Amino acid sequence: MSWDPREDAWFAGFTDGEGSFNIVRNSGGTCNPRFKISLRIDDAAVLEGLEAAFGGFVSFLAASHASTRPAAQWVVSAKRDLPALLAYFDRFPLRAKKARDYVIWRRAVRIYCDRGGAVPELVLLRDALAEIRRYDGPELVDRPEVEIPDHQLRLIEGG
Repeated sequence: MSWDPREDAWFAGFTDGEGSFNIVRNSGGTCNPRFKISLRIDDAAVLEGLEAAFGGFVSFLAASHASTRPAAQWVVSAKRDLPALLAYFDRFPLRAKKARDYVIWRRAVRIYCDRGGAVPELVLLRDALAEIRRYDGPELVDRPEVEIPDHQLRLIEGG
């Protein structure tokens, strides 16, 4: 691929629409940050280009029943790959609601890369991420800013 997504703000806009920042709790009680984009299989080349630029891995998902179609997903969760995403999104900031997710996820990545997944703060950050995503219906327009408890806010801000 001649296009390098690391030098193009397109990926930030694409992530605002299609990306997913998560903090996953594993069966052993540890947590790890994960970034994922899933697309129809006919767009897999885009994901493969992102994999070549940032790492992670692309996998292919078969249709599970008549109403779904084959898909491809790109997942980044390895300590060696996550810092490249931080560098990118710090350079090309997100503009939509996922910018809120990124602030929390970014902190989780730093903790995970520095101290591993068995860190209690990662569970708190996971809970904070779930809270800011809560959607209660059309009245969201009038909903005040999400209140994040002080102890979680300190973690997000790095304190």
